[in-house]
Order: sequence, then structure tokens, then C-alpha cells
Amino acid sequence: MRARTNSGGRATEVNGAADVMSAAAIHPRSRFGVGGSQSSRRYQRFISEDEVSFRASEDAKTTRCAIGAFVLACFFLALGLWLIVTADYGETEHKQLDEYNAVLCRRASAQFARSPSPPPPLSISAVDAWTRTHAAAFNSTSFVVHFGEPHVVNATLRDAEERSIAHSESRAARYAPAYFVADNALESAIIPSWIADGTLPEAARTIPADGGTEHVTYDASNATKELMVAVDVVVVATRADGAADRIELGEHAVLTSRTFPAGSWKPCKYQMKGHYAAGSCTTYDALKEVCVKLRRAGDVGGGNGGNGGEGEGATAPSGPWVLDETYGGHGCDPRHGWRPTTTSRVRAPNDGSAPSLAAVRAARPTRATIRSSRDPHVIAMAMTNGTMFFAEREAEMNVAAIVCLMIGVVCLVPACVLGGWTARRVARERLRAGAPLWGDPAGGGSGSGSGSGSRGGKQRVYEMV
Repeated sequence: MRARTNSGGRATEVNGAADVMSAAAIHPRSRFGVGGSQSSRRYQRFISEDEVSFRASEDAKTTRCAIGAFVLACFFLALGLWLIVTADYGETEHKQLDEYNAVLCRRASAQFARSPSPPPPLSISAVDAWTRTHAAAFNSTSFVVHFGEPHVVNATLRDAEERSIAHSESRAARYAPAYFVADNALESAIIPSWIADGTLPEAARTIPADGGTEHVTYDASNATKELMVAVDVVVVATRADGAADRIELGEHAVLTSRTFPAGSWKPCKYQMKGHYAAGSCTTYDALKEVCVKLRRAGDVGGGNGGNGGEGEGATAPSGPWVLDETYGGHGCDPRHGWRPTTTSRVRAPNDGSAPSLAAVRAARPTRATIRSSRDPHVIAMAMTNGTMFFAEREAEMNVAAIVCLMIGVVCLVPACVLGGWTARRVARERLRAGAPLWGDPAGGGSGSGSGSGSRGGKQRVYEMV
């Protein structure tokens, strides 16, 4: 622009851009300023104190995030490695499988290795003991189950396991399973006897198939009441020599009821399948199965894999069949506390009466299972707490360790990214300030392209444009 003085002097040409930039430098929040000497004005961009504080705050947050991610990564990686080392899943599984296979090898120790004496003999396997000695004696026995004196069911031999050892089939010893089952005594013995004495009509012998059109109505209320009466359950074992052993299992009812206080009808009806009335809930359970394990009276080893009657050419223990209380009860499943009975819930009618005979029959109750305490299946159930999964706790710890390691690796990603960005920023600032990358930045010289100044008490940091 051009301007003239009031006295009419000559025109003075003024650099308009310099005036604008000088005016901008006066404002404390402006983005541009004028730096350098008066002879050579060099335009510079400066940052206000507020923006400097904001950038410093964001840089500090980034650094904290990087440190936090790195600490979390180290924690989860260390936890995962500790779980893997503590669990030792492979070694624990091998030890339990060896115990199940009874490869309890008292292997030659160092003293036997240095001496000419032979190592001690290997402990015979529980599977071998079952196959060579105990299975034949058990299979040659016939069993009959009495659900009350008139109701008799013959037990049949089964040679296929319903549950196998999970994830260990390759190393678990194979054997020929054997157990006796008297299936559904209600259908095979109890109802036919009631039809014979007139308690039920002939039409009650069979249940109509799903979608069937022929339905016969009859009164089965007396039969339902009879099912709720406890009767003696007895197993009669006839050995190969003809001798019979009577094994008392106690009194059991096919259908049992239980009444207990309840605060609301909804949990009683929908969760417990019961009937709610006057603050009480009544539920009904059908006797699903009676499972017992037996041993010969002369077998002192029992189900714990002892040495009674084992070895090459050993004979089966003699004596009558008796209940085996090994592991705390004569039942077959540790998940039920080795109790011999298991039940299934039958939904109670809405009118408060007992369940109908059809509802009880649909539950397929009154199954009896007879096992030998020498059966390797029973030993495996005891060792695995009923899961048939060796080293289950260690396997869970192993999975948790893998999850922790994965989380640690994921946390390392932001730690590396943010840490690398922070390192590059610090290095760039040191180079700009003329300070060495390592060491005290105060010892470095000042850069030629940056400076600072203040105006009106405001601190400004300049950068070359």
C-alpha cells in the first residue's frame, strides 16, 4: 500500500504483509508471528501456552497408555506362563493314565542301575487283573433283581461301555467291559403283575405311540399310590457253583414326594416342576436307577486296585458277593456321592394330585445296574471324579494359561505402537533442540530454527514455517 504524510511529504511504501504479521504477533492466541532481526524479518509460527499445555497433556496420556498396556501384557504373560508350569497338564495326565493302567512302575532306581541285582517287579495292571482273573468270575454269575417280592427282573450282561475315557483313548488300556442291567422294572415286572391281579386293565400293558389314535381311559390312581410305597430291593447273585447270595439294597419307592416351604409359586412350578399351595412346594421324583458295585468277600483289595488275587495264574477270590463300600459308598458314581440311587423329576399336576401313571412311565424309571468293584471303569470314575477326563483340573488351568497368553500378546500391540510413537516424538524433539538422543538434554545447544519469546507475560514457542 501507499501512504502520504500530512505535510505532503513523499510517499512511503510500506510492506503490507509485514504490517499484518506484526499485528498478528501482538495477539496472544494468534498462530503466526514475526521473528528475526529488523533488517531481515523471517516469518515464524508460534504456539500459544494453552496449546503447549494441551500437547504436553496428550503426550503424557499417550505415555501412560503405553506403560499401562505394557504392564498388563507383562502381567498376563507371566500369569499364563505360571499357570502352564504349575498345571503341567501333560505330565499329570500321563501319571493318572499310568495309575489307571496300573503301570505303577517301580522302575530301577540308581542303586539298582549300579548293582547287578534285578529291579523290583512291575505292579500288575488293574486292567490285566480284571481281564485275567476277575472278569470271568463276575461274568459267570447270574443276577436277579427284586423290586418287592412279586416283582422280579433278570439282569442281562452288557459288554459295551456307555461312557468312554475322554481324550485319552490312545493311551488308556483297552479291556472287555462287563456289567449287568435290569432295565425298566416298572414295565417288565411291576405293571404286568398289576394286570395279572386286576389292579390295572389289559389296556395298560402298552403305552400308545406318539400320534396314536387309540387311547383307552382307565383308573390308575391306585397304581400310583402303590408306586409311592417303599419296597425292599434285593439282588440275588447265583455263582457258577450254584450258591446264591442275597444282597439287601434297602427300601426304595418308585415314586417319592417332598414338601418344603417356598416363597413364591413361580420357582416351584417352573424351576422345580412342583405344585405350590399355602406357602409350600410339593415335588415328585421317580427312581431312575439303582446302581451298586459288588465284590467277593475274600477280595481284600476291593475297588481300590489292591493286590488281592492278582498276578500270573492267580485265582479269583472266593466267598459270597457283598456290597463294596470302597470310596465311601456302594454306589457307582462319585458325582452322586457314591449313593446307589438316582432320581428324575416328574412334573406335578396343577390340581395338586400325584402324577399320573403315564407321567411316571414316561420317565422310564427302575433301572438296576450291577458292577464289579474290580471293573476298571469304576476305578476310572473314582480317579476322575465321574468325568472320565484325566487331569481335568490341569486341563482347565492349561486353557486359562492359553487365554492369558493371548491377552498378553494383544496388550503388547498397543504397548509397542504407542511406545514407538512416544520414542520417535522424544527423539524428534531432542534433535530439534540440538540435544543428543541419549543423555541430559540440558547440555545440548539451542537450535537455529526455533526460539521462544514472551509478550504480556505469555510464553510462546516458535517454530520455523
